[in-house]
Formats: sequence, structure tokens, C-alpha cells
Amino acid sequence: MSLAAQGPSKGSPFKVDAMRYGRGTLIIEYGSSGDGYGNFADAADKNDANDATDGYNRWGLFQAVRGGYLWKGRMQIGTASNACEFDDSDVFILIDDVVNCTANFNTLEVNHASSIVNWDNVIFKALGTTSPGRMLVNANADLNLSSCQFIDMGAFTFGGTGSEFLSCIFMSCGLITVAGGKLNGSQILTSTVAADASAINWNVATDPDGYLDDLTVSKGTNDHHAIEFGTSSPTSITIRGLDASGFHASNGQNSSTFYVARTSGTVTISCVGCSGNMTYKSAGADVVIIEDPVTVKCTVVDTDGTKIQNARVLIKAADGTGPFPFDATVTIVNSGTTATVTHNSHGMATNDYVVISGASLEANNGVWQITKINDNSYSYTMSSTPGSSPTGTIKCTFVALYGLSSALGVVSTSRVYSSNQPITGWARKATTSPGLYKPGTISGEVDSSDGLTATAVLIVDE
Repeated sequence: MSLAAQGPSKGSPFKVDAMRYGRGTLIIEYGSSGDGYGNFADAADKNDANDATDGYNRWGLFQAVRGGYLWKGRMQIGTASNACEFDDSDVFILIDDVVNCTANFNTLEVNHASSIVNWDNVIFKALGTTSPGRMLVNANADLNLSSCQFIDMGAFTFGGTGSEFLSCIFMSCGLITVAGGKLNGSQILTSTVAADASAINWNVATDPDGYLDDLTVSKGTNDHHAIEFGTSSPTSITIRGLDASGFHASNGQNSSTFYVARTSGTVTISCVGCSGNMTYKSAGADVVIIEDPVTVKCTVVDTDGTKIQNARVLIKAADGTGPFPFDATVTIVNSGTTATVTHNSHGMATNDYVVISGASLEANNGVWQITKINDNSYSYTMSSTPGSSPTGTIKCTFVALYGLSSALGVVSTSRVYSSNQPITGWARKATTSPGLYKPGTISGEVDSSDGLTATAVLIVDE
């Protein structure tokens, strides 16, 4: 728009300074010429420039104000073609209350996988609710944010494993989609997500252990969940140090602490050192919550200390003094490949293992992973269909650890033990070459507070 050079005059009291339509975009690429990296001060200097040397800009996108900066519109750190390193600390940024705009008008984007963002104590505060500001990491860039604060903002989407928001505060913000990044030590307080939605979304195949540690999550006005585990999440999940405040004490509620999006199967959530209600709502999957489990671990080595892979390890209850069954008498009814066991007050959970012995049908005997039906029964799936139900004096013994050793020679699992559990067992590798060994014995006790760390030494069978 062309404007006359002179100012207002008699009969023409108004003069247009600028006319803008749509959303402006502030693009920050590469880094500033002086120090090699972008920062908020340089962005504001460019925005506020009003001279022949730096340009007659006055864009109004990111301007310096008393005590910090005022931002509106779209800010891009890096582009699809060019990366950017952006470093800053101790900055306060207000997000402008822009009216008559879309909800996503104020958007901060981090683009290009090679971009690097290092922020410490950077604070964003929204002044309005029409477009409170959101943050999108559109590539798996290297984000290192520590002790930052985001207040009254919209949604956050991490770009992948490169995004780390450590010891940050999200106050009255929208959904945080972590996407495999780290949120350790952060506070997600009074989220503004809708009822039956979740403040945090984890929907990658990685166990969030080490990624969502030591979180503080408090419920907002709506009845929402703290963390949602999506359909891509693993079926075995560990959450450490979660402090959940205000969430429902019962399962199946819109404000139960966890939401499990899987519609089938069994999902086990181990909560270590957590406080608050560890409850869940499920889209159909069976969910097992284990609070403060201990680890039972066995390392298999040969006589010179070399780790042995693919050794079979079995550790089971050694006597009846522990909390779990030892030689308990049970009855079994078969239907196809499903064996349903009547075992009063068995005290076990879905995914536990048992040794079944003494059944008249060999198809029923062996080591089996169970699915809990109720406190007095469970089932397991046989490898064949015996066609009838077994008779005889059938015994059940709890299995503390069962599986094949990894490349590091390790087999491990975690669960809760209400008291110490004496154990016995063995490790063996006698059917797979290379390396055939004589069985090695294991004995000891699973401590209810510390678990069990055992080593099985195998001797080469020549």
C-alpha cells in the first residue's frame, strides 16, 4: 500500500502506518554472524530494525518489550532446507493476545534434523486464549531444554528421541506428545486437555523407563488422565518416580491416572517409587499395575567369566515359607488348548509363570505363563490339544524367573514380593551349539526390598 510522505493534516486526521493480512513468519536459519548461533535478542533486533542499515522492518512478530519480548505469528527455527543452532537462557517471552485468528496462529516450529536448540530458563507466557501458542518439532532435531517454563500455552509435539525437556514446567498447557523424547524431572500442572483425554501421550514402541522419570502431574479442571500409552507402546512399561495428584482412586474413570489405548492383550505397568493413585482406564486391553516391584536377575557365565547366550534359566519357589505357591495341589479343566486351573488364594498375577507337575496328561505338565481369572483361578495355553482333562495329584509351584539369557548372559524380570521368597533353580545349555554345558544350580532368596541378583556358572560339557 502506498502512503503519502506527509503526516496528518486538517481534514485528514488519520494516517495508516501499515496494513497486514494473514500471518507473518519469522524464519531463523543458520546462526547470527557474530557468535554463530541464533538467539532471541538477534531476532528482536531484526524485527525492530527501523533504519537504512538494518531495514525498515517493524514487523511486529518478535519485538523487545520491557523485561523481555512479545511474540506473535509463526516462528521457525530452521527450515526444511536449512538447519539452525539456537542458544539462549534467562529469557521471558509473552505470547500476544491476538484476536480474530485461528487457534494455531501463534506457532513455534523447530525444523530440520540437524537443528540444535539449547535453552535454559526460557519462559513463555500466553496473554490470551484464542491462540495461546503451540510448539511443534517437525524433525528429530537436537533439543536440549532445561528448567524452562511454559504457561497457559497450547499443545507440544516432540520430534523424536532428540527432544529433551528436562526439569521443565508446563502450567495449564495442552497435550504433550513426547514421541520418544525425554521429559524427565518435569512438572505438568493442571493440564487443559479435554475430559477423558491425557496430559501426556507416549505412543512409541520404547519402554518409557528413563524417558518419563520423576514427573509431577496434577489434574486440571477437566477429568483427564496423566499419561496415555498408545497402541504402539510396549506391553511392559516401567514408570519411575511419578507424583500423580488429583487423579481418581478407581480404575475405569475419565480421571484415572493412566489410559491404555490397546484394545486387546495384556499391558503391565510397573510403578517404581511413585506416589498418588496408580489407576488406569483401558480401551479393552487387560492392564496389570505393579507398584514398587523388585528385580530378579540371573547372569549366566562359563568358568572363565564369559557370558553365555541362549542358556535356559528356571528359578522357582524352594519351599512353602514365601508368599507364593510351592507344591500346591490344584485341579485343571482342559478345553482345546486352554487349561483352566482352580487354585484357591493363589496370589499370582497375569504373566507370572508356574511349574505344573503330576498331571495325568503330559500336555498339561511343564512351565507355563498364566492369565489370572480371579483370586482362585487362572488359565494357560498348552502346546497341543489333549482332548480331555487331567487327573492325578497335580501340583503347582510359582516361578520367579524363566527365559533365555541375552547376549550379555542376562535374564531378568520384575514384580512385587510381599515377603522374602526362598528359591531354587538352574541354568543350562545342552541342546544348542556352539557351546554345550553341564547345568549350573541356583539357590538363595528373593528379598522383598532388594530382589535377587544371581550368577549361574556353567561347565563345558566335553
